[in-house]
Amino acid sequence: MNFEDQLRAIIPRARIILSGLSVDQINWKPPAGGWSLGECLGHLNVINAKNLDVIEPAVEKAKAEGVQPKGEPTPSFIERQFARFLEPPYKLKFKATAAVSPIEDVYVQDEILARWISTHARILDIARSASEVDLAKVKVPSVVAPQLRFSVAGMLAIIAAHDRRHLWQAEQIRAQIPGIASPAAR
Repeated sequence: MNFEDQLRAIIPRARIILSGLSVDQINWKPPAGGWSLGECLGHLNVINAKNLDVIEPAVEKAKAEGVQPKGEPTPSFIERQFARFLEPPYKLKFKATAAVSPIEDVYVQDEILARWISTHARILDIARSASEVDLAKVKVPSVVAPQLRFSVAGMLAIIAAHDRRHLWQAEQIRAQIPGIASPAAR
């Protein structure tokens, strides 16, 4: 599945996860600790916006320089392994750095979803630009580990895997909210 299809498949999941929930339910935290459902999506909104801040100008610069595509952009082996490592169900947890941690005290369904959709529309625009520029050749620094550089093709694969990871986490949290049926059961 190409990047655009992967990203398109992710967007409805956020809507389903948030559907029918009150502000209290979106912000409910599991008794064992960890993030709320809102914080999971809030984290994705923060990190994806930061990723776009480095990816968009790099892609525009590559377009201006005429970095022509050579077929479907493919992440490197290491980038594919990194993305695969992020896929749910995950075995290892990582503490988010302050720079990409959720920033709101209270999450509201319409606001978090609007930000989610807006950010993903921009990510989809980048994926579509693969027909104009070689996304495998354009390199950008990681926003969580700037010493690492990934191709934009690799970053799109990583973003999609990271989104699936936290959407899966949000689904697990939703299933624990007292009195709420899982989205699949509705």
